Amino acid sequence: MTDGPVIAESTEVERSTTATILVLPRLLGGVLADIRAIAEGMAVLPKLLETLTAIEARVETLDAEVRLMRASVNSIEGEVTELKDGIAHPLRRIGERARALGRPPR
Repeated sequence: MTDGPVIAESTEVERSTTATILVLPRLLGGVLADIRAIAEGMAVLPKLLETLTAIEARVETLDAEVRLMRASVNSIEGEVTELKDGIAHPLRRIGERARALGRPPR
């Protein structure tokens, strides 16, 4: 009677081992596919680094240009305000004359 359970356990271990052996190639194939995908992704990194370095250099150049333009704009700000006031005043007078004559300004 004691031989029954031992034989059943032995058969179960054999089935489990067989199932593991049959699944192993599929697992290895999946691992190899993952490694291949990682390697392909890594191959792109040097080109990406080169592109990002070029972009960074250009942005630094543009940054200096933008600062120079901003300084120029700030330096003419007062002149623009004077010009605007100089144009607005005559236009206001024209509008006032047109209203006095009963015509809407254009």
